[in-house]
Amino acid sequence: MPNWPAARASLKKEEFFLQADGANLKGYIVYDLGFGEGKRPLVINCPSVCGMTPFDYEVADRLAGTGYVGMVLDTYGEGWFTEDMGKDRDAALQRMMPMLEDRAAFRRRLLPFLQYGRAHPMVDAGRTAALGYCYGGTALLELVRAGTGITGVCGFHSYAIAAKPLGPVQKGNPSKVLLLHGNDDPVVPAEEVLQFMKEFTEAKVDFQVNFYGNASHGFAHPTNGGPSYDPKWDRRSWRDMMAFFEEIFTCTTTTTSASGSFMAPSPTSGVSLAPSSTSCSQSKFKLHQDVYAEAVAEKKWACCPPPGSKL
Repeated sequence: MPNWPAARASLKKEEFFLQADGANLKGYIVYDLGFGEGKRPLVINCPSVCGMTPFDYEVADRLAGTGYVGMVLDTYGEGWFTEDMGKDRDAALQRMMPMLEDRAAFRRRLLPFLQYGRAHPMVDAGRTAALGYCYGGTALLELVRAGTGITGVCGFHSYAIAAKPLGPVQKGNPSKVLLLHGNDDPVVPAEEVLQFMKEFTEAKVDFQVNFYGNASHGFAHPTNGGPSYDPKWDRRSWRDMMAFFEEIFTCTTTTTSASGSFMAPSPTSGVSLAPSSTSCSQSKFKLHQDVYAEAVAEKKWACCPPPGSKL
């Protein structure tokens, strides 16, 4: 297991069940009373093919300890999980594959958790995010493609990222996406990542992909990754995710309530996580390729000359 700090005694933990798509789905939500009573951003953990392992609960607890409301969702039913993929591989795949093959059913199991989280009294419904490992990365991209308006998502060694049987992401989708990927991932090679990038570029979605050198599939999940788990890349990718969440939650318009919105200091910078009063930079809807072509035509490119040109 990662060498994470011990859970704080002030964590408030809740378990719940949702009925969706004919399944009894387990949920876990946690927040830190030490940050007061104000509403705060929600971060949902979408587990890997292994299901709701103890590691996934620890992820939620760690997020709560830094000032968020953490959640773990279940797409299998009854909170099923395994910590021994060697023994339970078939059982895990029998649960995962139907969701990948029927994305409408997958969404019917995912969306109620986001709805539940937004309605929770400790959650600022205007600031929501999801993270996911492997199959969980597939799940969070379905939350984006479904047009839920989730603020942002972050996937670790995400699986099946280019498949879009219910259609591509819609143009102008406001959700922000960060994918953290191993450069040597044999399960989701760079070619598939490029397909994802093409889809989200054409839709003009704010996305970012970080590649980690000599990292394989499962580098950030000790159960899912097995021998490919790498504490170094786990540590670095977590840091990248936290910086991403800090930015998107600071730049997001929040809901208000009588108790006010959450303003705990950021775990990385110490800056308040309350939304900024100034607008954050937005991606331009004019294609960069078009801008570049115009600059080339007018011989006004600002940096390196285009391929084939003479100095």
